[in-house]
Amino acid sequence: MTYRLFITDAAQADVHEITQWYESQRSGLGDRFGEAVLRTIRLIHERPSMYPVHSYDTRRALVKDFPYIVLYRTLGDIVSILAVFHGHRHDTRWRS
Repeated sequence: MTYRLFITDAAQADVHEITQWYESQRSGLGDRFGEAVLRTIRLIHERPSMYPVHSYDTRRALVKDFPYIVLYRTLGDIVSILAVFHGHRHDTRWRS
């Protein structure tokens, strides 16, 4: 099945904010983070069922080399990226 990808404004804002923070810590680190998130999203887009169900119909994928999680849902042929957040933080923030 071919899936369509939708990235919420909130998820885009998450990535932007985190990327800026990493870049402020060390030059080039923000780019590395952004690339890692894009690789994760590509894998989700290609095979959304490969990651475990987190809660109800929501799944989560770990970002390689960074302590972040991409939260997403699949409905029919649409994959929606909902949020990107630190793995050690409580994930109820994205629900609001």
